[in-house]
Amino acid sequence: MEFYCNPINTSDDIPDPFVLRHNGKYYLYFTNPDICCWSSDNLVEWRREGPTIAEDVFPAQVPFAPEVVYWNGLFYMYTSPHGLGHYVLKSENATGPFHAVTGNVGHNIDGSVFIDDDGKWYFYWANDSGILGCEMKSPVEFGEPVHTGAFMEGWTEGPLVVKENGKYYMTFTGNHYLSKGYRINAAISDHPLTGYVDCVHNPVVIHTEGPFFGLGHSSTVYGPDMFTRYIVYHNLNPDKTRNLNIDAIILDEDVRVLGPTNYPQPSPKSADFFDNMISGNHPKSWELLKGSCTVCGNFLVSSGNLHYVCENPLYSDSGVVEFNLFIKDGEDGEGSYGVEIGFYRVVMSPASNRIRILQTDGLLLNEYVIPYPYQHNALHALQIRYSTEEASLYVDGRKTTECKMLIRSGDRIGYFSEGPKVAMGYTAFSAGNMQTAAAGLFVPLPCTVPLSGRKNEKIRLNVAESGEYIVAIACKEANQAQNLLTVELDEGQVGCKPIAMSRDIVLYVVRLPQGLQEVSLTFGHGQERPAVLFIHSRSSDAFVSEKITDFGPYDKRCWGGTDCPCFEAVLELDDFPKIENSSVGILFRGSELADGGEGDDKKLGINFFIGYCVSLENGRVVLTKHRYNEKELLFKNINLGNASNYRLRLRVEVNDICVYVGDNPEPVLEYHDSCPILFGATGIRIKNYRITEARFDKYSIESNKTTASSFYEF
Repeated sequence: MEFYCNPINTSDDIPDPFVLRHNGKYYLYFTNPDICCWSSDNLVEWRREGPTIAEDVFPAQVPFAPEVVYWNGLFYMYTSPHGLGHYVLKSENATGPFHAVTGNVGHNIDGSVFIDDDGKWYFYWANDSGILGCEMKSPVEFGEPVHTGAFMEGWTEGPLVVKENGKYYMTFTGNHYLSKGYRINAAISDHPLTGYVDCVHNPVVIHTEGPFFGLGHSSTVYGPDMFTRYIVYHNLNPDKTRNLNIDAIILDEDVRVLGPTNYPQPSPKSADFFDNMISGNHPKSWELLKGSCTVCGNFLVSSGNLHYVCENPLYSDSGVVEFNLFIKDGEDGEGSYGVEIGFYRVVMSPASNRIRILQTDGLLLNEYVIPYPYQHNALHALQIRYSTEEASLYVDGRKTTECKMLIRSGDRIGYFSEGPKVAMGYTAFSAGNMQTAAAGLFVPLPCTVPLSGRKNEKIRLNVAESGEYIVAIACKEANQAQNLLTVELDEGQVGCKPIAMSRDIVLYVVRLPQGLQEVSLTFGHGQERPAVLFIHSRSSDAFVSEKITDFGPYDKRCWGGTDCPCFEAVLELDDFPKIENSSVGILFRGSELADGGEGDDKKLGINFFIGYCVSLENGRVVLTKHRYNEKELLFKNINLGNASNYRLRLRVEVNDICVYVGDNPEPVLEYHDSCPILFGATGIRIKNYRITEARFDKYSIESNKTTASSFYEF
């Protein structure tokens, strides 16, 4: 097995990376004066192709965040020189040269294009209010702006939209690019332009600690296996240069990035069979049943009538096949051409804007009218995704139609022509489907993994370091699942010790060895099967005591490593703010702390962390949840009086939170989080106030009981 490691070495400064997949190759574009292009066959090994624009296209300006779209034989580039509005450029080649075809069309920065299944174009960009979008009349015509609903605290930029199973998934970036807290969020909508709702576990890419930080400005592209998607982003170096990174991304009910990673990962899986049709880079096995072919440029071209069949059969009853083809000499004349798979043909005709799906005996199964002009003399990618008796046809990445097709392991694929000269490009197939491809990925730790609900589960893990890990199992009735989990690796069963539980989560400690591990999980006989699994390294810290002086007016600080699953924390203050919009509190389960702006704006970054905070404010105690924003979970009005000191105590048992004020033995707040943040450190957070003196104590507590189910659920 081959491996790669982020950041990927390209020898260039790679800010704002965008990757285009075209005819089996990848093309990388990024912010730089001449928009230098790199190419790759596998997303890991890159070759420098050179500049794509002339020096005088944008004199004295750096074109920001270029993105390239292929459409009917032409490549359209969208870029914003110095962030002062967008220009559209055009080329006949992915590597350029590109020439401007519009003036400045405005729309601030970070333009991105999405083309829907119906052929409609949409353009997205960023400004102070978040991510805006508009429908496009053509590649160079822009409609009226609307707000998509996507927004991040501390500036928003870098949108990109992809579609899967009828849903629209947007990734976008926030905070200043020179901040350690540069990050990627995701949102989902039923409409390409409006109604985007943030994903539950945002940010989906964030890392602020250690040498790997400042992660953002992403694009998403299919890997070589044509099933696995990869998110492409940059990291920030101490010298302010940026590098290229990739990690697998899964689009489902939520958006899940298997990362960010900066230790060795299995390289993107290649297609089971692939051939560029013109070289000996991969063993080819084709049978010419009719006609003749010659190599012309980057394509294999027929002399007219053609039947060309691959002797390598399909490997599975489900999979994906990709063909790249076009008519070499114009679109005039009679005849038809296309591709075949098993007993079926996808038939194209230059005289028609239709795609027909036929059995090889001529029976018409389906007919699709292309809703936009389709140029047959331009390269197009046809993909057939099939399983059981169903198949879907995609044209240039856009789903066009579904059809009943019985495709089986052992069937062969091929090209045909009845008249036109057909040019054939990259051809490939892979077995499986999106689900099996995702199940085959090795998941880096820490991780969150949705489970199928079966008694026996298998997951693949990539463990960076040997050690003890906390495994958290979420289910509806945890008391039916405790002591009923067994974990088995290749070398046999490993110890699995339950350490704590709440009504719906059980925590275990498991020792995992370094490296790639296929882990078998067996659950007991409870009626409720687990739904989600969390794995995180175990912390050994049990007690922390700190004296805080001269702290504030806006700041946050954590001590120690990852929290124990059950702990108490106490904050004692000599004084307390009595003014509006001021608070002092305990930050817990905290991670990925950062400041705003370029990294020194503590006020802007007061909510830039993942975790919780329980705070004393003027006249109330408040519990908040933070994912680089602030969500109020629960509060209670209290009268602190004129005490000489103030004591705030927090007791956390798994995902049950109790808050005490002063010497009152009864909690003033009780909260059970059904979608909890389970791991992170503990400390303090202060807003619009300066502490003169305070004492902070935190220690672990033992807990192996089910917490009372009377907690208030928000």
